[in-house]
Amino acid sequence: MKCNFKVVPSREVIENKEYETYGISAICNGVEISRINSISPNREEIESLAQICNDFALDPEHLKNIVEDFIVK
Repeated sequence: MKCNFKVVPSREVIENKEYETYGISAICNGVEISRINSISPNREEIESLAQICNDFALDPEHLKNIVEDFIVK
């Protein structure tokens, strides 16, 4: 099953200050299968991560591990 990974924005409030952060969502056959919010405040980084996931047709089952590896880099 081919899935599409896309960037999802969200807002976080830390010490009464609002920040925009970005996560990634895996959509298969029009249904969101997996989502991880607030990975980074850098949209370009998350767009790059989503593109890599799409280019390699990664399985959404591995999204958590992919994001963990991305954060540790």
